[in-house]
Amino acid sequence: MLKQKISRINAGQLKRQTQSGFSLIEFLVASIISMIVLIAAGSTYFTTQQLNRVATERLNAQQDLRNAANLIVRDARQAGTFGCANLADPAVVGVSAYGVNHSLGIRLAESDNQPNNFGVHVMTGADFVNNSGIANFNSVGNALIFVYGDGFAAVNSLIPNTLTASGTVNVTAIQLNVNGNDAVGQVMDNGNAGAAAPLVLSSCNRVQTLQRGGGYTRTNDSRITLNPAVVVSTENAGANAFQPGSLSVSKLVGSAYVVGSINATGAVNGLYRFNLGTDGTWSAPQLLVSDIANANGMAMQFGYVQSVNCTPGAVNPNEQFQFRDELEIIPGYGKLPALIRIRLNVASGQNRAAGVDVGRIHEYVIDAAVRGGNVCANRGMGGA
Repeated sequence: MLKQKISRINAGQLKRQTQSGFSLIEFLVASIISMIVLIAAGSTYFTTQQLNRVATERLNAQQDLRNAANLIVRDARQAGTFGCANLADPAVVGVSAYGVNHSLGIRLAESDNQPNNFGVHVMTGADFVNNSGIANFNSVGNALIFVYGDGFAAVNSLIPNTLTASGTVNVTAIQLNVNGNDAVGQVMDNGNAGAAAPLVLSSCNRVQTLQRGGGYTRTNDSRITLNPAVVVSTENAGANAFQPGSLSVSKLVGSAYVVGSINATGAVNGLYRFNLGTDGTWSAPQLLVSDIANANGMAMQFGYVQSVNCTPGAVNPNEQFQFRDELEIIPGYGKLPALIRIRLNVASGQNRAAGVDVGRIHEYVIDAAVRGGNVCANRGMGGA
């Protein structure tokens, strides 16, 4: 009996010991450890989220820079070309501009060999904005402007088509070739755009802009009446007349890249693009890259190719570059730069997204080749 009683007592004590819970101290220790783990996990999560936001915004900034580079490279490649005419070629002797006081600031003639020409042009951003009548935009630094022709429509016939004694024709109207030529529609749509819509008449040796009302009127879907008349010569006539075999009409295309900001409280600088509209005025600014640095946000250098050895028939022309900080004439080098090196700087700040600082993207370099500026590759153009 005694053994059975002792066994029951021990079993009861063991049962009570097995059913006992955590003590208060054990509970507090476990709670503290759990809180530390939760705080560490939460901190890691929020840190990871912030890093992800910064990385995403930095990738967005890099993508914006790449998109801007693609546009600049495309415009630079075409700069100064109008049909078979290349303004870098000395053979192109006659160039008249679209209005003396136009915001492009284009010179009336290229034959004087001035650097600020009809293909690549640099002016202060303030002059660009003021001369263009652009409202609510504050510029910083210089404006980089590209000008070229687009939508080339071949001339099918001259009106009248009677040679003078000197072998020239005083042309008062031209008929465009509509057979299989989609460019005619582009050109004539441009001519339907407004009172100031600019067109460009060019041959391999000459370029002339035509302003609607002052230089041409649209007669029908394929004929343009010229006022005043232009002189077209035979292939062997003087350089001051257009050559009929290469005569074409195109739209005047202009693109300007300017660092600045839209007038607004707290506005930050960005890289903006302006397009020359079909009515001859500049479009509203298109933001390409935001948060551009105030100082040297768009620094430019212009590389010219040496032209001494680039004569017709030259063997292995030596393409040597000389870089300058401004457009200028360098004796023995091409008139147009062959390469434009642009350095864009994105400033540190939280302007792209609230609470996100992508850090500074220092000197994103864009090398834009100007096809017409490589005088070695272009030797023989312009009928030379």
